[in-house]
Amino acid sequence: MGNTAESHADNVYTAKHVAVGSELVFDRGEPPARPMHLHARQEPTTSLPTGISAPTSSNQTTTATGGLSTASPASQSALPSPFDSTLGNNFTSPTCPAFFQSFLTSETFQQCLPLSLLLQTSNGFFASAKSAVRLTQTLDATCRANFTICAPLMASLAQQLQLQTNCASDLAMENPTVLQAYNGLVAYQPLYHAGCLTDTNGAYCFVDAITNASAPTSSYIYYLPLGVQLPSGTRPACNTCLQNTMAIFATAADNSSVPLSGDYTSAAQQVDAGCGPEFVEASVEMKSAAVAVESRSLLSSLVVGGVVVVLRGDGLHEVPPKQPAMPTPNTQKPEEPKTPSKLKQLWTKLGLDPLTLRLMLKGSIPPTVAIAMYQSSAVAAQYSTLGYLVAITSILGFAIMPRGKFLQTMSLNILATCLAAAVNLLALYCVTQARLHSTPAGQPLGGYNSSASAVCAIWLMVQIYLINALRAARPQFQFPAIIYSIFVSVSCTYGVDFPNMAAAISFMQELLEAFLTGFALATGTNLFIFPMSARKVVFKEMTGYLMCLSGMLKAQTAYMQSMETIDPVALQHQREEEQRKNEQDGTGKKAKKAQGSSPSPLATPASLKLKELLGKTIELHTKLHGDVTPAKREFAIGKLESHDLTEMWKMLRMVFVPVIGLSASMDLIQRLASELHWADKGSTEQEEQTRHEHLENLHFLMKQLHDPFARMTASIDAAIMHVLITLELVKAPKKTADEESKGDQPVPGSSTFAESYRKQVNEYYHSKTITLSEWCKEHDIPLPDDFFDSTFMKPEQLLIRDEHKRERYQRQLFFTLYLEYLAWRAGSAVLDLVLWADKRKQEGALKSNKLIFPGSKRLYKWFWSVFSQEDLSNDGSYLAEMDSGGSEATYLGEDFMRRKDPEHLPPRNARERMGEAVRKLPKFFRSDASAFGFRVVCATMTIAVVCYLEASQAWFLRQRLLWAMIMVAISMSRTAGQSTFNFGLRIIGTLIAMVGAYIIWYIVDGHAGGVIVFLWLWIFCAFYFVLKFPKLVIVAILSLVTAVLIIGYELQVRVLGVTASESNGQPAYPTYTLAPYRLACVAGGLLVAFIWTIFPFPISESTELRKDLGASLYLLSNFYSIVHETIRARVTGTDGDVKVKGTHAYHLEKARDAVFSKSMLLLNNLKTNSQFSKFQLRVGGQFPAAEYEGLIESCQRLLQYTALMSHASLTFSMHNKTGEFEKSQWSTDFRQLVSQTSTTSHKITSLLALLSSSMSYGQPLPPYLEMPQPFQFVKQVDKIDPDLLSIRHIAEPEYSAFAVIQVCSQAIHADLEKLKR
Repeated sequence: MGNTAESHADNVYTAKHVAVGSELVFDRGEPPARPMHLHARQEPTTSLPTGISAPTSSNQTTTATGGLSTASPASQSALPSPFDSTLGNNFTSPTCPAFFQSFLTSETFQQCLPLSLLLQTSNGFFASAKSAVRLTQTLDATCRANFTICAPLMASLAQQLQLQTNCASDLAMENPTVLQAYNGLVAYQPLYHAGCLTDTNGAYCFVDAITNASAPTSSYIYYLPLGVQLPSGTRPACNTCLQNTMAIFATAADNSSVPLSGDYTSAAQQVDAGCGPEFVEASVEMKSAAVAVESRSLLSSLVVGGVVVVLRGDGLHEVPPKQPAMPTPNTQKPEEPKTPSKLKQLWTKLGLDPLTLRLMLKGSIPPTVAIAMYQSSAVAAQYSTLGYLVAITSILGFAIMPRGKFLQTMSLNILATCLAAAVNLLALYCVTQARLHSTPAGQPLGGYNSSASAVCAIWLMVQIYLINALRAARPQFQFPAIIYSIFVSVSCTYGVDFPNMAAAISFMQELLEAFLTGFALATGTNLFIFPMSARKVVFKEMTGYLMCLSGMLKAQTAYMQSMETIDPVALQHQREEEQRKNEQDGTGKKAKKAQGSSPSPLATPASLKLKELLGKTIELHTKLHGDVTPAKREFAIGKLESHDLTEMWKMLRMVFVPVIGLSASMDLIQRLASELHWADKGSTEQEEQTRHEHLENLHFLMKQLHDPFARMTASIDAAIMHVLITLELVKAPKKTADEESKGDQPVPGSSTFAESYRKQVNEYYHSKTITLSEWCKEHDIPLPDDFFDSTFMKPEQLLIRDEHKRERYQRQLFFTLYLEYLAWRAGSAVLDLVLWADKRKQEGALKSNKLIFPGSKRLYKWFWSVFSQEDLSNDGSYLAEMDSGGSEATYLGEDFMRRKDPEHLPPRNARERMGEAVRKLPKFFRSDASAFGFRVVCATMTIAVVCYLEASQAWFLRQRLLWAMIMVAISMSRTAGQSTFNFGLRIIGTLIAMVGAYIIWYIVDGHAGGVIVFLWLWIFCAFYFVLKFPKLVIVAILSLVTAVLIIGYELQVRVLGVTASESNGQPAYPTYTLAPYRLACVAGGLLVAFIWTIFPFPISESTELRKDLGASLYLLSNFYSIVHETIRARVTGTDGDVKVKGTHAYHLEKARDAVFSKSMLLLNNLKTNSQFSKFQLRVGGQFPAAEYEGLIESCQRLLQYTALMSHASLTFSMHNKTGEFEKSQWSTDFRQLVSQTSTTSHKITSLLALLSSSMSYGQPLPPYLEMPQPFQFVKQVDKIDPDLLSIRHIAEPEYSAFAVIQVCSQAIHADLEKLKR
């Protein structure tokens, strides 16, 4: 039997180990530490379940009958079990949870009670660990199990789990639950032996490790076989138990296929560092799975006749198990999970999902159709030598945009084209008249004419100036401005040769037809081929947004868990060791460059992951704000109305604020660590002891919050899935009916889910009493048994008289309430979303599709938004990187732009008002938009002047320098850094296009059919970069346009013939000559545009960054002022109902939302300019990039904390109350006192306004500027009534909200100090 056990166990170890994705497995970071407040070891033994007794000595014996002991039902139910909480619905295969259910309910499996599975998957075991007696009882049952029977059972289950018919797909996708089960099953053998080790007193080593107060990290060693690395700074107790445990692990770690093999060496080195050299075996020799069988013979030989022999410092001791009969385990050879093919792996890595492929195909259709149809003689005769422009304009039509944005952009493109045709007909009339009146009588009207050239140049300059000034002032005219610029460039260069209006009209007709045909192809493709509405885009973004919020909560849980055992000194020491090792390996500089700046002392992988998710969530929030508006304006066929989008977006913002508030705990803890010098080892024993006390307080708090926070996170995750299923944003599982609900846990999508989730939110709210009770016990604050049940008038001894201790406790308590309150608010906000989704479903809104009409009011706003400034997302345009105007997408309002004129009083009569209108003209000419328009004119005329000189006019037309002018119109950028970056990208794009043109043309030897196919493939692939790499949009677009320009012209020559193609004065070159000419022409235009961007003086990103930072501070001052008034109105009860239009609360909410959204957009612009500032040319001292990045982060935190204050103050609003929260006497007293107490909020508003002015204009702050003191309000309240904020009132609902406001207030003051410096 023993040999069989070993063979089965080794079969698992020889199997391919797939559970190596440590970053995806729950609890792969620091393992749970020793629970606080353990029960005394002297607990009476009478509480033991029947049939179980704790070991009293090492020679304790139990009868062995060849099988597992049969416990009574009472005793069995008293023991913990693996996966005792719900397994959830996170399975891809329906057979996997069934497999789990089958072995978990098996009596033989239950009697094995594997410690390896209890450690990570059992809430009951976590609770048992709080009592040494209960933990001993559990280990008694675990060690009584017959190892010779349980080991092959676990090996067999590990094999069966990998079968395709069970959990192979979930295991391949690294499902956390399945990974934990697999790791626990293969780790059964080493953890069985290690868990059953006893010391010289007969007590289990594991129990000693858990209850060791002097070395609380001793228990971490036992998580090594589960693939959990030993956290840095771990210092286990250096005793015989540790040596013997590590010896068992060293024997098992020689097999490279088990998780322990990757964790043992680093753990042994840490143990040796703390306990002395060679305390344990520091390394193991990795062997193959077959050889590893023999190397474990020592461990196998310890199993003799069903008696487990364990190592101990004073010799060998036995823990004999009972042995009931057990069925033979399944020995079927497991099926190896199929490894995806290389092609599938590449496909997944590239992100080629169906939507991306559809959009790539959609974008490639219009130019391909344009080139293909030109091969018809009839089409070629219609468009003559301008046929290639059809393909180019079809590309610039961007058929891949959502329907709403496309129709708006296309309407403006058509309007710009028709306007350009009309204006340039007038220009050509002037040109022909100038030629007619300046040509001597009897002379032919053809050839060079200086008057005609001069008139053409003037019209070109005026139009280029006006359209680019408009382009800089109004971002929504970016596409029409490019179209207009191309039209006028073509007209005013070809126009110098027109002898009369007949030729001009004929040319203008062909040009207009070419442009409009390209637009028609783009429009037809957008509307009829894979049509995609703006609503569909928004719904997908909302789905991703909800997933990001759920992911942030999970990352927050992981971060809080990483804080349970963190020691900044040990962490810093580990970083220094890694840096030293990297330097020795020659990778130090590379690692330092990748890292950028020195990490925070409290930086952990969990915190970095949380920051990454925070950035993605904020980015998606900003994009959604701009995309929701076009989606509401769109005519569509769907289920949810336009007002549903408005309501849903409003509720999503209510979830967003508390979630990002929770992530701010990283900043709050970091501030505390800096203030108390946690990262600096104390110079004296007293300082070091104080530092450890502070860290222990943090560890205690994180441990207490971990379990309820994890449950709340899981509930919110399920609620979010319920919303997505109910609103049909994701496909529901095959069975979502109520009968699938297990017990009191209805599945997402069921009709009873909302009520169940409401109960979970309420339970979490009331669970804070446990955390607060534990906090009070930790700080030796006695609480009566009925403290949270009886009246709020509590015993007087709860009032802490020591001022310093009271302030320290108050800060700790406020931070605790801060985390609990925001988690509850996030759950409540998601509950509102769940109820709204269920309500809309019950109302029949989701039964069938219907025509969605946006309404006349919304259409009216849409019309005027075309000509006004509006905060919209640029991401949907796909050409945001080509925004040559560089204008801000955020409109800060008239009050920000308007400045009082110190030289003029307001106009009082009609004459003065007329004078004010005249003054607007010079104001326009000195604006930034006018300056940009003038730069574009200079760049354009630098090239165009060659066309208007007699000696070079023919050469200009023959060598196609027109495209250099067009590149100027497309590529001019307002700021130097962006221009430098884009200049390099555009050159690369053109070079790639030239190489691509060679491939497209010569791979099929110029045959039209093959050329068109390969051109389509080129365009198809180029749109991948347009979709997936926004920073490479310029490369993709220029590669598209240049390749179409070269290939389209060559195919045009094939159709029209060389003679007809050269009728416009341009020779027909072969492809190998034309491609380099195009490259040189385009590169020349790009170079000219780059020069005029930085000459005569560059507008640097640094300057724009400083101005934007000033504007951001201006918005923050407005936002803080609005929030201050909101809080005051809610506390005093004068806010009114926010749902009633015209009330104080309604106007305040509207103003808050508007300013908050503008601030978020502006922060996004700040980050973009900060990135481009790296590319600008530097002359003189370096730009203080680190300081500006710090200022941007401070502004983001100020916005975040101010929004949290507004959100928390909702609790004070009488119109937000429910029957559960009734107004108490404390609430009445608190409101009265607050209304009588002066605050520092107005001083903060003034300071932000001063900082804005100082930053915008580069002026110093006023001297002797005083900063508002933090917690000034709390101190004032304490002076008036010390009892009002005492611990006796912590159960008040509004006390938590007040705590959040005070925590945010303190953080705001700290950031203001940074800004002031």
